[in-house]
Amino acid sequence: MKFAFCIFKYYPYGGLEKSFLNILREAIIRGHNVTIYTRQWQGDVPAGAKVEIISASGLSNHAKCKNFANKLMHVLAAEEYNLVVGFNRMPGLDLYYCGDVSFMAKSAANHSALYRLSSRYRIFSQFEKSVFSRDSKTHILTIADLAQREYQAIHHTADQRFHAVPAGIDRSGIDDSMAKVDELNVRQHLGVAGDDFVLLMIGSDYQRKGVERSLRAVAAMENRRQLKLVIIGKGDTEKYQRLAAALTITEQVVFLGPREDRFDYLAAADVVLHPALSETAGNVILEGLIAGKPVIVTASCGFASHVERADAGCIIPMPYQQIDFNDRLEQALDREQLSRWQHNALTYAGREDLYSRPQKAVDIAEQLAVAKGTAS
Repeated sequence: MKFAFCIFKYYPYGGLEKSFLNILREAIIRGHNVTIYTRQWQGDVPAGAKVEIISASGLSNHAKCKNFANKLMHVLAAEEYNLVVGFNRMPGLDLYYCGDVSFMAKSAANHSALYRLSSRYRIFSQFEKSVFSRDSKTHILTIADLAQREYQAIHHTADQRFHAVPAGIDRSGIDDSMAKVDELNVRQHLGVAGDDFVLLMIGSDYQRKGVERSLRAVAAMENRRQLKLVIIGKGDTEKYQRLAAALTITEQVVFLGPREDRFDYLAAADVVLHPALSETAGNVILEGLIAGKPVIVTASCGFASHVERADAGCIIPMPYQQIDFNDRLEQALDREQLSRWQHNALTYAGREDLYSRPQKAVDIAEQLAVAKGTAS
């Protein structure tokens, strides 16, 4: 089959982008012809895929997205694709991979009514409606029940247009790190003494992932000198280094930036922190469980339910209060408790399907192409 994969920008470190890449590779393995349409591509192009850069001018990101979508519609009209798959909300999609929370719901929660008069709101809300409105024909891949309920509350999207897929964690990298990495060596490299606790955050966009929340939680601990908070991902490092200095925890915090060897640090960690403000899913939550690491996560994350079902960490309730996070971190800093949660995490990761998203997603894409009547 001939598929078009559409994404505004690709860089190799985001959770959405990793899911995009894994689904793309599965489609190529099955022999499908895949063309990627994007404004910007960073990193290697997988063998068998073709990348078409659609330049889109504009003074703002939303203007560039609008111009990209308009140009894309013309390009797609001139081609004959069995299915058009989008990884961002935009018009003209047959199938949308739902990797983001609702823009409209987030805007209502975080902005005044005046914001709805802005061009940014107008463009992105229209993109969302083009996918989720009741008269749209776009089907949706859902990765967490929380997101589906949120979108349906706004748009009343029919149930039959949603297709749930399991998580798609690539276990091999985690298993390799757990088997090969010298955890003691990594901890020594971080300056961690034998009885200290390594707290790990992995994720780009520090503000949304809750880096400030983690810094404040560490600062609130009486035994904070026994803690090392390691932060991996892309974000405004200088801003949060200043906050760490203001909280007098500079020596307890290490910013490592984006890293290919993040699983090495996961192997050496004691606890994974993911106090995100909003998160459709949160792959790092499951990566932590697979590695046997307890996770402290906000209830606003789609994959928080896995931590609860596994009994392998703590859920920070919503609405968020810093004291709730502080209390749960203090509870977690107990070796006996951590050992029990570690056992539970490994047991859960062994019995649950946290891995087959790429295969199931391409299954659904193939089925929709056949139903559309364009498969060949």
